[in-house]
Amino acid sequence: MCILSDAYNKHTIVRNNVIERVPGDGIVPIGCDSTLIEYNLMCDSPDILPMTEAAGIWPWSCDNTIIQYNEVWGHKAPWDAQGFDSDYNCQNTLI
Repeated sequence: MCILSDAYNKHTIVRNNVIERVPGDGIVPIGCDSTLIEYNLMCDSPDILPMTEAAGIWPWSCDNTIIQYNEVWGHKAPWDAQGFDSDYNCQNTLI
């Protein structure tokens, strides 16, 4: 899992990563501005977590995030389990 967490993260790029067989969340920028997430692959995530939510790529409390040219498949979780999610307190997210 990749978590970017700091209100001062600006113009961050997350690119060309493979996240394989990792349960739960994949790429989660938190408190960022103008983050670009592209050409990443998250695949074959096992369903071994307790009753919890999880998403492949999802910004949290971020502004101006662009998520493009990514692939998420085989993502398993008891709740949510979607590939992409723009979550709480995000503005101007483009997926």
